[in-house]
Amino acid sequence: MNSSWIRLILVTELALSAQAQTGTNPPSTNTIFPPPASLNRPPSPPDAPLPNLDSVPSPPDATKSKVRRAVDRLAPNCADVVYRSCWSSPGPDPSARLPEAQREAQRNREAGEIYYKDKNYRGSESRFREALRYEPADPVATFELAQSLEKLGKSAEARDGYQAYLRILPNGPSAAGAKKAVKRLPSPSSSGNGKTL
Repeated sequence: MNSSWIRLILVTELALSAQAQTGTNPPSTNTIFPPPASLNRPPSPPDAPLPNLDSVPSPPDATKSKVRRAVDRLAPNCADVVYRSCWSSPGPDPSARLPEAQREAQRNREAGEIYYKDKNYRGSESRFREALRYEPADPVATFELAQSLEKLGKSAEARDGYQAYLRILPNGPSAAGAKKAVKRLPSPSSSGNGKTL
């Protein structure tokens, strides 16, 4: 939003607040937005008592600025009936509270999963290696890196990755798949010279 719009909004708010304080309203010639119904009432007789302005409730949002209304929306809401019960708007993203290394590892792991689903195994390998650089003992990234390496035909490295996963989480959720892969993939000594495809 550019500064001229901000100035216009501020001037309008100041003018409206000044009108509310003095009780004067400018003459309205606008037919699109008619004046409020309170201005269309007949005048009260001169001997009618004046209301006590301290006891007259004002509309809740008419006298508050936009900033104050936004702060009120973010503040917790409480109900004091029998006991005090408060609720608030949803909290921030839980990953925002993680330390920097965990956030980077999570971000790289999620990107690697997207690459893997799109069958971009080189991209997923790169992202899972990056995630393991931030969190070397991450079992999920270790297993998924092994899967990517297997898809790329790097059998010996994939086997090592599955074995690393089994060292980290021997009874983890992917342990059965890792054990099958270790049996399925050739060991470096059985492939002749130890080189991968």
